Amino acid sequence: MGRRFPRDCFLRALCAIYAAAFASIGQQIHGLYGVGGLEPVDVFLDRLVEQHELQHDSTRQRMWRYPTLVWLYEDLQWSPSFCMQVLAFLGMTVACLGVCNASWRTILPMAVIWTCYLSIVQCGQTFMRFQWDSFLLEVGFLAIWLTPWWPVKTNDGDDEVFQSPASVVWTLRFLFFKFMLMSGAVKIQSRCPTWLGLTALEYHFATQPLPLPLSWYAHQLPPILNRLGVAATLLIEGPWTFFIIAPPLSLRQFSAAMQILLQVMIMLTGNYNFFNILTTVMAFALLDIQDTDIHVKTSSTDSHIGRLVQYIDRKWLHFQESRRISALWIVAAVIYCGYSSNLVFSMGIDSQNSQISTWEDVIMSTWIRFIPTVEETQAWLTRILPVSFVVSVALIGVATMWQLIRFSVTASVSPSRRVIGCFHLLTGAFVSAWVFCACVFTLSVLGRSFQESLPPFVYSAYTSTSHFRVTSPYGLFRTMTGVGTIERDGQRFSVVARPEIIVEGTDDGGATWKPYHFRFKPGDISVAPRLNVPFQPRLDWQMWFAALGDYQGAPWIVHLVYKLLNNSSAVKELLDPSRDPFPTHPPAAIRAQLYLYDYTRLNTTWNRAIPNAFILKTRFDEQWWTRTLHKDYTATHFQLDRVTSKNTMDAIDSRKCHNCGNTGHLRRDCPEAPSTEGGFNSGAACFGCGKFGHLKRDCPSNVGGGRACHNCGNFGHLRRDCPEEAQPPKCHNCGQSGHLRRDCTSELRENRKCHGCGQFGHLRRDCPEDNGGSADKCYQCGGTGHWARDCTNQSITA
Repeated sequence: MGRRFPRDCFLRALCAIYAAAFASIGQQIHGLYGVGGLEPVDVFLDRLVEQHELQHDSTRQRMWRYPTLVWLYEDLQWSPSFCMQVLAFLGMTVACLGVCNASWRTILPMAVIWTCYLSIVQCGQTFMRFQWDSFLLEVGFLAIWLTPWWPVKTNDGDDEVFQSPASVVWTLRFLFFKFMLMSGAVKIQSRCPTWLGLTALEYHFATQPLPLPLSWYAHQLPPILNRLGVAATLLIEGPWTFFIIAPPLSLRQFSAAMQILLQVMIMLTGNYNFFNILTTVMAFALLDIQDTDIHVKTSSTDSHIGRLVQYIDRKWLHFQESRRISALWIVAAVIYCGYSSNLVFSMGIDSQNSQISTWEDVIMSTWIRFIPTVEETQAWLTRILPVSFVVSVALIGVATMWQLIRFSVTASVSPSRRVIGCFHLLTGAFVSAWVFCACVFTLSVLGRSFQESLPPFVYSAYTSTSHFRVTSPYGLFRTMTGVGTIERDGQRFSVVARPEIIVEGTDDGGATWKPYHFRFKPGDISVAPRLNVPFQPRLDWQMWFAALGDYQGAPWIVHLVYKLLNNSSAVKELLDPSRDPFPTHPPAAIRAQLYLYDYTRLNTTWNRAIPNAFILKTRFDEQWWTRTLHKDYTATHFQLDRVTSKNTMDAIDSRKCHNCGNTGHLRRDCPEAPSTEGGFNSGAACFGCGKFGHLKRDCPSNVGGGRACHNCGNFGHLRRDCPEEAQPPKCHNCGQSGHLRRDCTSELRENRKCHGCGQFGHLRRDCPEDNGGSADKCYQCGGTGHWARDCTNQSITA
């Protein structure tokens, strides 16, 4: 009798998630990474070989430099994309066997599954760079060391020999703690007004990447309910995360219930493939189950140490299972939750509203506010990060030592099996210690002082594992996107303005434009959102990210257009083939336009108060969305005779890596070791504080994301948002106030260099030799005499 980690259930669920992930990406490899795909993997690997001089390296050396089994394609005489498909099929097969048979939940099959997924992620480029891919790899790597070394036979004590290493179990829990705390902390550190104002959910349901039908209904809720939801989220991802690493089982059960509730609510209102399922499985890792198997035995021992160990074990079990003690822990947890809620939030009813007569008036008059400032939140993080680190080290150390002692003196196994069991536990302890250090380093980006206090081997642990994606930083929904503003009666209001790219084609010279439809991405305003869990449509997701910027920041979109102009069947399979506007022939031209979407609204008091809201006439109206044309996403129309495969691939391959300095890949895909001069793979060096692991915009130092105001000199805002009285501008040429550098009459102005003629003393815009701008080069058509923004060419050569 006793309690143990639910290893079998955990591994079975993890295998099911792996199987879903492999099945999902396996269907999309041809269209994404094939020779005719959006980001051909053969071009990506050839570029790595060329830029990093891997031509003379063996396959083994290449796999060490850039770990992926796809390098085997040359030895096997396969295409790289086919190699990826084989790996996806192999991983899915082994994962399915792991779900069905315990013999496939041992160390070798789990290592094969993890290696296959790592290999695909490493070659996945833009379409495999999601936080849940990193999270699955991080959880999956630790899960390898939970497993038995060979299939367990219940009749010979193998299950007792290969116990779940306590070090791995507690490292998993710390990983979950890190994941949740970072997800909550970055929402405050980002200074996003929707999180600080508790209005994020008033936009989120409509602006999230792939909504569900229930998202529309959640969007109709009264504002106060959505704001209470934001408050609960910030608490669960903030001060309540410490229950995750609490030693008492009842506190971890309390935490698991909250985390599972949060994930279920997210699953009901959004499409996040296997991500919420994986997070829910991690919540179950907080639990211990009753061990009632009769074959698990402890040897009777006459030694004083053995009897002492058994006595302490019984007392600890009694302490864990005592209903009275568990009730006391739960009461303490509830008091802590209430106290922390009272510190963080204030709530009430607007006393100035004297016309409260209905329940709708009560809803509209109720308010809730986030009390702490960003500075106070950062100070809280600075205090609790070292404490959580010390507590976790103590828990892992004590649990590991106690498990080793207990197994050595009480396990009823032969001496040889005892040695094997101890070695199994020690191996797990060594690996989890290294992963824990790397995990701590990624967590340390939340606090500068904590990062500075870490010993050097913590950073060494990260750099030695970064190429294998063993640990990563996280920060889900750091800022709320799709928030627009409109002005009414001299006041500015925030409204939902979800940017959405609509790709259209024409075959009649532009008289009519027909839209391309995606499987899950919003497009047709009368089509309801669709469920895709646990499948992840990678192209649909990246279209959401691309809409947040411009097409120069997503060069693969040009390649998508090229493939559609060529009627590529592989790429069109990534879209909705049942609604193909050009099923028999390609279009003559394609354009991309940016629309701003919002949900339609039910006729309620709070919805009528929203400026520019589209109120449905009846509850049975089939219109789900409303949209307005914002702008042309691309300034030109794409035509087949002006877009070539070479041009589109050159656009993709022109991306520069900030780690090694070469082009053709981004820093996150760089096979070179992370440079200490440029930070580590999770982010470049911060130009605000000089630390590694984050960018200046995310800098937690100076409590302002590293942003300095040029008006007051303080951090945390820009000059345009400064609450202080505006000071005269300062010239960066002479140092005097009252004018800008461009208007400076000082002789120092002569040091300015013209980028047109190369002479000093003036800028290019004032150059007397510029001949009306004839030397200006357009990056759109390649001509001279004008800029790309003024280009009148309606086609593109990319």
